[in-house]
Amino acid sequence: MSLDMYWKRYDQTLALIRAEKPTTFAGVKLILDRFEPPSSGDAFFPGGADDTLADAMNDAGWSVKLEEGDYLWTAVHPYSGAVVQHVEGDVYCLLEGQISPRGATIATTDGVVIAEQRHIDLASGDESSTSSATCVSPPQIRNMASMPRERRSPSKRLGEGGT
Repeated sequence: MSLDMYWKRYDQTLALIRAEKPTTFAGVKLILDRFEPPSSGDAFFPGGADDTLADAMNDAGWSVKLEEGDYLWTAVHPYSGAVVQHVEGDVYCLLEGQISPRGATIATTDGVVIAEQRHIDLASGDESSTSSATCVSPPQIRNMASMPRERRSPSKRLGEGGT
């Protein structure tokens, strides 16, 4: 592949993240795997450009927290609860996330529970919604985020014995 084609595909991948706005790790992985297959992580996307995967994820609605520069960061989707960690190009699924039906309560990993109720006026067809947020303590995610970098690994993913 030529260098021009590489950067064209790189930009196209970030544009797809922004356009498709995936809400789960599976959705993110589906897009990233089109660019390059996984390395040692669950998915892979390199850095080294002005536009980054962290920027695209943020633009797609994820909350991104840079931990050590742009090579180590964690992203949380506010509605699905999905948690993705990027370590030097390797992308790990810490929590897959769930797409909830309308009117459901969604627990997020940043300590907020979002409850949304939708109301439809049957006579007019008008739709309205109300949302509320409640803070809770998600110890698994907080412990994972505070874990020293050398101790983080795919074997410490939540649901696989991570604490």
